[in-house]
Amino acid sequence: MLNLPPPTPYPGAVQLLQVGSVPIRVHWAILFGAALFFVWSRFDIEVAAVFWCAYLFLICLHEAGHALAAVSFGLHVRAINLDGSGGQCEFDLPTTYAAAIVTTAAGLIAQCLLLVVTLLALPTIDQANKPWLNYIAATFIYGNAILIVLNLWPIDPRHTSVASDGYVLLRLVWRALRKLPLSMPGAPGATAPYRRPALPPGFSGIEFLDDPATPMEFVVTQLIEQLQLPMADATRMVLMIHTSGGLMMPMPTKAHAESAARSIEEAARARGYPLICRAVTVELADV
Repeated sequence: MLNLPPPTPYPGAVQLLQVGSVPIRVHWAILFGAALFFVWSRFDIEVAAVFWCAYLFLICLHEAGHALAAVSFGLHVRAINLDGSGGQCEFDLPTTYAAAIVTTAAGLIAQCLLLVVTLLALPTIDQANKPWLNYIAATFIYGNAILIVLNLWPIDPRHTSVASDGYVLLRLVWRALRKLPLSMPGAPGATAPYRRPALPPGFSGIEFLDDPATPMEFVVTQLIEQLQLPMADATRMVLMIHTSGGLMMPMPTKAHAESAARSIEEAARARGYPLICRAVTVELADV
């Protein structure tokens, strides 16, 4: 079986468990949340533990919504990351606006459903004999509502490391209405603008450009079969293409570059993938 590209590095995190092929990674900063709840509850460890667990459930529910929506559209989920302020679901970029919008909104939809269910169940809670249920209900209502607003707020990725769901949704709807090519600017794993590097005289190589439709495992397979790269090197190259928007890969000769690029592109077209893979050479006379 082909090994799928690994999740992006997540320094400071440990893998808590694995659901199917999806690792669940927890960052050490999540302990700050526990400390804040402990102080807020006036150092009542039982109350703090209930609030903290309920808060973690909200984060997990939100990321699970993204993951389930991604899987429903046939996208590969690479990892779910959890930290003190929220989480992040890593998955392959969708190929249609419908898939992109639904997958982006799925976490918020899951939170809204939980809010409605909690409000409906509130009259049945035994507040006198089971006060811990009140703590959970308060988190699922008030804490949940705050998280929904924060996720909907259009946070520009130029000011933070990752865009909010609200920002990505606004950009998706705007681009869809204008009938622009699909792009998820600021979303986790979104492609960065690619700039071809300066090439020396006599250079021969293959240029790969990233796109939202070609599966990364397909490109990994082609690099292994056509360029005889080891699995680790091929996976690393594909991740560089995905995160940088493209990659220039040196080849020993012009003929080798043209032959490999042609074979890879023909294999992509045969499967209906829009992968751009082309031979690039810099003749001495061009300089």
